[in-house]
Amino acid sequence: MPFEIVEFEHIKEETTAKLEERFELFCCELIVRYFGELGMIVTHTGGDGGRDMIVEICGFRIVVQCKVWFKNCINRKEIDKFKTVVWEKNFDFRICVRVLEEKIAKKAYELAENSGGNIIVTIYIRMC
Repeated sequence: MPFEIVEFEHIKEETTAKLEERFELFCCELIVRYFGELGMIVTHTGGDGGRDMIVEICGFRIVVQCKVWFKNCINRKEIDKFKTVVWEKNFDFRICVRVLEEKIAKKAYELAENSGGNIIVTIYIRMC
């Protein structure tokens, strides 16, 4: 069933930790609402270490990292760190989700593209 994806709002008074947690939960909710009928299990891990949520479906394990940065850019170095963390844990696919597309460097997209489909870099509006 289609639903409207609301825009994620930056609340000025919010602490960085609260903002990050709220964005992670926002992304979890989007995935559950859009793919929940497929039997997908979504776990918000809430801890850092490059794993904000783990999605399990049809025997696959997918790790999702949510970046809510409004000022900094996701660059190749961030994707390299993400790749290292998740390959050590033997996930099938990796997704890095961002708020603003203009804050994702071209090199980050290129690294993801050259991963053979194992890493996806996207913004939350395109997740669903």
